[in-house]
Amino acid sequence: MESRTDQPMSADTNTTAETRGSENTLDAVARLDDSNRRLRALLEFGRDLRAQMDVQPIVSLLASHAMEGSTARGALVALYDAGLREVGRVATAGLPTAFASAWRQAARGANDGEGTEVSLAHTGSPGNTWVVFDGQGDPRLQRVRHLMEPLGLASEVVIALEARGECQGILVAYFARPEDARADEVASLVAMADEAAVAIHNARLYAQSRREVRRRDALRRVVESISSELDLDSLLHRVVESAVELLEANGGSITLFDGDGVTARMRAVHNLPSSLVGQTLAPGQGITGLVFQTGAPVVVADYSQDLPGPLPSLEFLHASIAVPIWRQGRLVGGFAVFDRQPSRMFDDDDRQAMELLANHVAIALENARLYAETQDHVHQLVGLQKLSAVILEEHDFDTVLRGICEQLLALTDATGVGLGLLEEQGRYVEMRTVVGPSAKLLRGARIPLEGSFAGEALRTNQPQRSADVTHDPRGYRPSLRIGGTRTILSVPMKTRQRSVGVLSIYNKRGGASFSERDAELASLFAYQAAVAIENARLYEQTREFVVVEERNRLARELHDSVTQSLFSVTLLSQTALALWDRDSAKARERLERAVELANGALAEMRALIFELRPMSLQEEGLILALRKHAAAVTNREGLAVSIRVDGQERRLPAGTEQAAFRIVQESLNNVVKHARATRATVVVTFLPTRLQIRTTDDGSGFAPSTLVGKARSLGMSSMRERAEEVGGTLLVESAPGRGTTVVVDVPIPPADTDV
Repeated sequence: MESRTDQPMSADTNTTAETRGSENTLDAVARLDDSNRRLRALLEFGRDLRAQMDVQPIVSLLASHAMEGSTARGALVALYDAGLREVGRVATAGLPTAFASAWRQAARGANDGEGTEVSLAHTGSPGNTWVVFDGQGDPRLQRVRHLMEPLGLASEVVIALEARGECQGILVAYFARPEDARADEVASLVAMADEAAVAIHNARLYAQSRREVRRRDALRRVVESISSELDLDSLLHRVVESAVELLEANGGSITLFDGDGVTARMRAVHNLPSSLVGQTLAPGQGITGLVFQTGAPVVVADYSQDLPGPLPSLEFLHASIAVPIWRQGRLVGGFAVFDRQPSRMFDDDDRQAMELLANHVAIALENARLYAETQDHVHQLVGLQKLSAVILEEHDFDTVLRGICEQLLALTDATGVGLGLLEEQGRYVEMRTVVGPSAKLLRGARIPLEGSFAGEALRTNQPQRSADVTHDPRGYRPSLRIGGTRTILSVPMKTRQRSVGVLSIYNKRGGASFSERDAELASLFAYQAAVAIENARLYEQTREFVVVEERNRLARELHDSVTQSLFSVTLLSQTALALWDRDSAKARERLERAVELANGALAEMRALIFELRPMSLQEEGLILALRKHAAAVTNREGLAVSIRVDGQERRLPAGTEQAAFRIVQESLNNVVKHARATRATVVVTFLPTRLQIRTTDDGSGFAPSTLVGKARSLGMSSMRERAEEVGGTLLVESAPGRGTTVVVDVPIPPADTDV
């Protein structure tokens, strides 16, 4: 109870009372101003809050208005992601820029934010507010108190952002003195926090609904791309672009393992340096490398600070998320998205969206693998078809070998192919054919079997592969250095009878190593090459045999005709000399007979020379040359040969006329030697684009199936080869007792039809 006195008040007493009254009035006015300021801040905050639909602006508004509506020296707002159990977005006001990142680092380094203000929000019931009067000494804040001391912050107010029974995060107001955290200011901060918590909750729901819409759109585009896009790299770029758009991020990448399952290589990037495409990642390198190391999703707030091995070219990034790509239970790649904003933090919804997209990437990879296998099979079949055509149509040894190497080069996606033939001594292989950048340097090189991939392939009769020839003891260093070889595949070339050589493939494009599939394909080509080489050798031997047979035939012709005639001339001349003095009439008769035989021998000799070199073919054309040859055969052999021409006669390319003449020559020769015929007819038909020649005799005929292994088959083979050399065909029709017909049909090049 207030005491009273009857003594009048002195002047001093009056002055003191007036002063106290004035001070009370000023305090009341100040408190009213503070109350009005807090009320205005709360009203402005509510107005600004209603205009926002996104979380980040709401967080920033709460931090700035919390500081403006109180005497706090600074404010911090941190959201909490319950799914990831980590601090998400952080905003500050009145504090240094580095404070937010340092605070987040401290909060993320503990379980549920232990040792920071976050741990307070996980205790007690919803709506709790904590006033910490000794922020620097409170053990509950041991992880962040070193941040407060340099800034002179002695106390703080921590308010849990509660909405619908869920903790959205915290609001922290920092004060210079404990007494500054007055009850009225705390009440104002609580009002702001409650309103902001509801707004954050609604914004998160709104963002989640928008994310679902974007996710459906992104997935629709990805599924459409998978259905319509066959090029894998283009499809991967679309998926990365969709993920970046879906997560409202700045960039992304997809990294896949090569066929060896060991080397991880970036295959697609979006809004990142293009030089990253093709770069390899070691386990633990970058965020994707960390995914490869752990096999689990990785989420970091600061790329350069939170990762053990960040890529130097990406240190400008902050928030990052990466998920593994699994296919049939095997880790095949990694999928990452990045953001440049320091305040960004990817949450559990983002992780789920990334994993969903990663599943579709796995589907795309499987589709691409199946498509690539189909294309490879088609290319291989086409390559084998072309190879078979080369082997069947081409008899030039080096042309066949080059065709084999070129087809294999294209099918294995290599930069070089070399074909080495085993020398007779069996100690070296000679590089007979080489295609690729070092062809001139390697062609003709002799590689020893001892200490080389070639020798190891022949010794084991198995393909030999190496992904790093520099450190592989099987390699022959001189030839590998000349070719700049990094990766190699060597397969033996063997027939059933013997080893032929080695087929080697160098440097698969893209830096990859040769696969088991490459080895299977190369082995198939090696066998075809061995067969082709043996066929070419047999062909050369056959040609030599044909030449010998032709020489023997000419020798028989000379012996049977010219030599016999000359011997008769000699005998008649000697007889004439012996009779000259005794009976000149008989001597003259013998000389006349000798002259007749000599003329016959001369005609025979001219006919044989014409067979070797028909000059009239070049000078007068095919038809006149055939007529002269027919006359010579008739005179020499007694076989009636007639030449008939259908169509418009004209000169043809020299190669075509030469082949046609030799075929007719050989067919008439067969008639003389084997048919026992009396008549033969040669019909030459000139068509607009083809030349047909039909040679028919009335001889004994034969069964074509009986030709194998007989002398007549050499003549038939010679005719057929001559026809094929000019792109034509040859058909033989015969039967015992019904004569023989040989039909040759050769094309006439359009440019030369009127030569």
